[in-house]
Amino acid sequence: MWVSSLPDLLRVQEWLESRAPSLEIVDSSVTLRSRKRMGWELDTHGRATGFVTAHGG
Repeated sequence: MWVSSLPDLLRVQEWLESRAPSLEIVDSSVTLRSRKRMGWELDTHGRATGFVTAHGG
C-alpha cells in the first residue's frame, strides 16, 4: 500500500490488526522512492512516456 508518512503506515497496520484479530503482520518494509507510479508507462530510465487508461469490466 502507499501511505504519506510512517505514522500513517503504523495507523493502517493497527487498523488492519483491529479489524482482523487473527492477522499478524510479521514484516514490513518502506521504500522511500518508487520508480513506478500507478497509471504511467515508464521507459528504461524511469521517465514517463505515457498514461495507462483503466479499462472497465
